[in-house]
Amino acid sequence: MASESNIIVRFAVKALFFVIFLPFTSNAFDVTVGIAPQKYIAEKIGGDLITVHSLMDRGVDPHSFSPKPSQAAELARSKIFFGIGFPYEKVLAANLKKTFKQLIIIDASAGLMDNAEDPHLWTSPKMLMKLAEATLEGLISVDPQNSAAYTANCAFFIQELSIWDDKFTTLFASGVNRSFLAYHPFLGYFARDYGLIQYSVEKEGKPPKSGDIAVILDTVKKEDITVFIAVKTHSIEPALFIAEQSGLKVALVDPLTDNLPNMLQEIYDAFSR
Repeated sequence: MASESNIIVRFAVKALFFVIFLPFTSNAFDVTVGIAPQKYIAEKIGGDLITVHSLMDRGVDPHSFSPKPSQAAELARSKIFFGIGFPYEKVLAANLKKTFKQLIIIDASAGLMDNAEDPHLWTSPKMLMKLAEATLEGLISVDPQNSAAYTANCAFFIQELSIWDDKFTTLFASGVNRSFLAYHPFLGYFARDYGLIQYSVEKEGKPPKSGDIAVILDTVKKEDITVFIAVKTHSIEPALFIAEQSGLKVALVDPLTDNLPNMLQEIYDAFSR
């Protein structure tokens, strides 16, 4: 199997073909983002002034992602690329700088991540506000003449996120058990921001062994855990087995959707049922 580095190098070479034959539109303001949740953020702030493309389709695992050469056309049209801290982005960014001289590359997660193994900042309304601010700064940097529109859109978006923040703050102030089980540990920042404790079934992205399951079941009992969350787009068969053994019901959340309100509602429902 080719390494991630080799895959992306081939992507950069093939991208040159697209650049040569791609018809450019001088007034187009295209933006490319790494994942679908960022598409939602950029569209909320950019509105009709931008067209947003996401490198990863819904359901694609960003932990093992490598871009398709055909996506070079979207990157070639774009003025800016927003990353969010996934490991593949480091190699990708280096090749993008060589291939697309006009492309501004911004890591929206810069200064926000405190766990390199968990880039899921966007699962927390508090972190979403910071990602929105980083996106706002990036859009203004390439299109300062529309800074007032971007700033106004961002303010409205942050107001929406503040409502979600208040909802979660109120929920967890009402005596809800602060310990929960997640099959894949994608709610680390959410847990940190609302004073929760996340227990993960997976270890380093690998399913549990029989000995691990015994520890998990013991933890569920000791911590009186009632909430068990799994990723909707992953195989849920292992999670269903844990649920059967523990007596818990699995709540499914899609953290890679381009509809962030739906994701936040799924998380809220998981803890409030």
